[in-house]
Amino acid sequence: MNVGQKSKSKQKGSNGKIKVVVRKRPINENEKRKKDSDIVTVKDNHTICIDEPRYKVDMTKYIERHEFIVDKVFDETVDNLTVYQYSIKPLIIDIFENNCVCSCFAYGQTGSGKTYTMLGSQPYGK
Repeated sequence: MNVGQKSKSKQKGSNGKIKVVVRKRPINENEKRKKDSDIVTVKDNHTICIDEPRYKVDMTKYIERHEFIVDKVFDETVDNLTVYQYSIKPLIIDIFENNCVCSCFAYGQTGSGKTYTMLGSQPYGK
């Protein structure tokens, strides 16, 4: 699926399609302490917005909004179980019931929550 186009794929089975799922992480304590702004907004279940602070040539501040449409967006209140049930469980079912080959990976910059989303808060292996 191309970013900016809504997927018409159904939840049942992967049908060989790539599904793009975005999870917004909450502002962490360090960011709160520094009074950083939360520039990420979940608009709806398929749209996430980034409000990028910018400057014009005359140094006037303005915000440039970037909207991305994907298959599913989870806000910062959603737990790992909900993300798993939507994103991973259908892959597991396809693997065991339909003998499909599936992949799942987390992509993002350092500190964006990839490990937490994939493994949770428990020590690895427990």
